[in-house]
Amino acid sequence: MRGKIGGRWNSPRHYYAGIQRSLLAGRDLSEHVPAFPVKAIDSTGAGDAFIGSFAVFLAEGLPELEVVRRANLYAGLSTTGVGTQKSFYDRQRFDAEWLGVPSNKWVLTFF
Repeated sequence: MRGKIGGRWNSPRHYYAGIQRSLLAGRDLSEHVPAFPVKAIDSTGAGDAFIGSFAVFLAEGLPELEVVRRANLYAGLSTTGVGTQKSFYDRQRFDAEWLGVPSNKWVLTFF
């Protein structure tokens, strides 16, 4: 999945999400975000989970790197169930998982 985002930040940002990491890059930033280790059962819909949660976190005004980290975690968690929408975490369940991520060890996505 590749895309370009801009407007809220000083320069356009590019992102790439893949099986081992995500990348957030712009003129003043190049950040590889490592994958979150999960017991993946079904990766169907993980890309949709990433982009949908990415849009939500972006709209909430979170810092850009945290947006990517959260979206990657959300997408990774979506692979731990079978199917697409029924494997997606609701906000309360996701927030509990996010709070369980050690602050010194950012963990992210599988898809």
